[in-house]
Amino acid sequence: NVAAVPVGITKYRDGLAKLQVFDKEAAKAELEAVAQLQHRFMKEIGEPFIRLSDEFYILAEKEIPQSDFYGGFHQLEDGVGMVRILRENLKSTIEDLDKNISGEITLITGASGYEELKDVAEKIMQQNSQIKLNVIRVINDFFGNTITVAGLLTGRDIINSLKNNEIKGNIIIPKNMLRAGESIFLDDVTLQDIEEATECKAIIAEYTGEDLIVKINEVLKEG
Repeated sequence: NVAAVPVGITKYRDGLAKLQVFDKEAAKAELEAVAQLQHRFMKEIGEPFIRLSDEFYILAEKEIPQSDFYGGFHQLEDGVGMVRILRENLKSTIEDLDKNISGEITLITGASGYEELKDVAEKIMQQNSQIKLNVIRVINDFFGNTITVAGLLTGRDIINSLKNNEIKGNIIIPKNMLRAGESIFLDDVTLQDIEEATECKAIIAEYTGEDLIVKINEVLKEG
């Protein structure tokens, strides 16, 4: 199978060929073009074979496909199906939210995932009105604001966003912002650096949302 992802165009492009950043209309055109291929492959092999990353659907303001479209979610690391699996995991775990806990937590994400995570936060707060979930959209100054995915955010940009929003307490950071197997961001800032600079305790959660309710329960029970 093949994942199609928009090229990441950073601000560091002096002397390089000009590339066009996808906008709403270009993303819609890409979805329509690939849909023709998907239709053909569905008839030939019974699956889409090529799948577009969530960024295209978000940019085009189109609905994310249902779970069966993603065939086991094998391309999550390419950003293919992340929104759908987040929704499914929240749906299957939200009833486990402790109704007796209270407190405030901040969720961190990039520009692409901001509206989706805001919706997640609203659903959780509807389950327990004693919980306040802030959602912070971190703008990528390190690579440039054309880079909007959470997985390419840096520690310094997170620190600046938290300070600008005067956030205190606990923050939840998705695991894909860190280097694999480490507690270090792409700019060599560590989790400890984040905590010391912001006076916030940082909790790591899976970016698929499968343990989000568990983490919220644990954090707020600890007080």
